[in-house]
Amino acid sequence: MADIGPMQPHEWTWLLSRSVTTGWAQLTPTQQAAASAVDVAHRVQLMLTRALTAPGATALVAREQGVPVGYIVVSVVPDELTGQASGLFVDIYVEPERRRTGLASQLTAAGEEHLRQLGIREARRWIATQNPASFRHAQKDGCEVEKVMLLKRL
Repeated sequence: MADIGPMQPHEWTWLLSRSVTTGWAQLTPTQQAAASAVDVAHRVQLMLTRALTAPGATALVAREQGVPVGYIVVSVVPDELTGQASGLFVDIYVEPERRRTGLASQLTAAGEEHLRQLGIREARRWIATQNPASFRHAQKDGCEVEKVMLLKRL
């Protein structure tokens, strides 16, 4: 079982590099062909910085023998219709060699506990359609589809 705790300042570069990788993977092949990897990396950094500066936000890192092996970035955002505080799992990542070990579930549970301590009783996730493993994980963890965002290419 991994030790999970707040991100340490020296882990920022590691977390950011993994988040840039997952951000790129969220793009469809058409989007990747039209995008600049440098621009996407910059936008991921802005997204993470904005998410982590929200009151109540945190990045929790899973460590094995002191080495980071996964993380979850948790932010607090207002519900778009009610304005009530809601948790948002901005990014969940597990190193490839540690996948399918239950580590993502441990990270999710730690993120949920963080939100409970803040008095928040719901957490949302955005998952790209080309990431079925994350969708299965979210459903296994008890998530249900709330809304569906559709895209029409013009």
